[in-house]
Amino acid sequence: AIFLTDDKETIERKIKRAETALPGEKSEKIDNLAFMAKILSPKFSDEIDELLEKHEKGEKVMVDFKRSVSSSVISFVEGFQKNRAEIDDKKVEEVLRSGGEKAMSRAKDTLSRVEEALGIK
Repeated sequence: AIFLTDDKETIERKIKRAETALPGEKSEKIDNLAFMAKILSPKFSDEIDELLEKHEKGEKVMVDFKRSVSSSVISFVEGFQKNRAEIDDKKVEEVLRSGGEKAMSRAKDTLSRVEEALGIK
């Protein structure tokens, strides 16, 4: 498992130890790693696809593949961690208050339409 709180070295170590396959072999594990990496950081998609193509042709590319997957995951996690660090209690309260006001406004509107439809207004 890779956690959103993992540091770069931990992510690299976890992915490096991930089970893959011998050159030319199909593997659900490789497909899963590739899918995850491409979803998290689409800018790595072409590179990953090229490495998968070489792998299917029997070339030894798993070291490069895992390095690319690691870069993709690290790119996403570092961005997430940076954004998370910028969130403080004041910002959370502001978002909750703003969302609450919007919800209350919509609820009042909906209740008004229901009352009108039922003829009690």
